[in-house]
Order: sequence, then structure tokens, then C-alpha cells
Amino acid sequence: MNPTMRDQLIASGVRSLKEFGYENCTAENILTDEIYKQFFKALLVEAKSSTHIASVVAVINGLLGEVAP
Repeated sequence: MNPTMRDQLIASGVRSLKEFGYENCTAENILTDEIYKQFFKALLVEAKSSTHIASVVAVINGLLGEVAP
């Protein structure tokens, strides 16, 4: 099964947070842990500014809604 764009963005976020030293970050807690959410939000905003593909922007906007306070 091919991962969805949402899954790919989450996986990328987890990889990035692990590179920053957050070894306990997972696909499950990146959307629930307050610290992880803030870092992921920043990554999503950056990704959104670098793409003009409407379908990707829509997925990013959805994820931003999930991590919004």
C-alpha cells in the first residue's frame, strides 16, 4: 500500500524531529505531544511556503489544523 501524502509528511516530520534529538517522537505522538506539535507546525509552515501544488497545500493545511492549539 502506498503511503498517503499525509503519512509522508508525518514520517518526514518524525525523521526531522529525531534528527533534532527528539528520539521518542513517533507518527502517533507528533500530533499529540505539545513540544512535538510545535516543531511539526514550524516544519509544515516551511513546507507550505515551498510548494504551490494545491493538493499538497490542502494536506498541509489539514495537518496544521490538527496541530493548532
